[in-house]
Amino acid sequence: MEVENQKFLSIVTKGKELFWKYGIRRVSIEEICREAGVSKMTYYKFFRNKNSLAIYLIESRMKDQWKEYRAFWDSDIPMEQKVEKSIRLKLDGMASISNELVQDLYKTGDEEILSFIRRIMSDSLEMVKQDFKDAQKKGEIREDLNIEFILYFMNHLPVMITDEKLTGMYPDTTSMVNEIMQFFFYGIMPKGNR
Repeated sequence: MEVENQKFLSIVTKGKELFWKYGIRRVSIEEICREAGVSKMTYYKFFRNKNSLAIYLIESRMKDQWKEYRAFWDSDIPMEQKVEKSIRLKLDGMASISNELVQDLYKTGDEEILSFIRRIMSDSLEMVKQDFKDAQKKGEIREDLNIEFILYFMNHLPVMITDEKLTGMYPDTTSMVNEIMQFFFYGIMPKGNR
């Protein structure tokens, strides 16, 4: 059983490295097996195809991010810190994957993967939307602010930080992200907190 677990972990580890660097479409099962040091027969004991490995990896990553999100969101830290941590979690998650993977996940990917991404993003969006609605009811953010706008803005941050025109306005990414957050917070915090 220990050997099987090691083989599974090797496939998962090497699959993640390859997918995160080159995207899903450019990586073959043969490549994953070669890098993991396993046969294709062993691979198929654990995953029915390449998509099933990709979905497993993405779902595992999302569960880890949701767990991290819930830990700080359900804590007693101020709302501003919760929102900042939410934004940083999203940006950090995007920073570790290649543009090829982003394209495969959101634009040119297989329908099975696209369908999975749409479902998991919808679930995530509903959770965050409810958290912001609850914060709005508690007076932690402006009551007149459209929650959909906040979510739209947060979901487009990864696009913003890869825009060459925007990044060219700042000496480094940290300065740009800090400015984006200042702008974001100025608009959403209740009048007494500005």
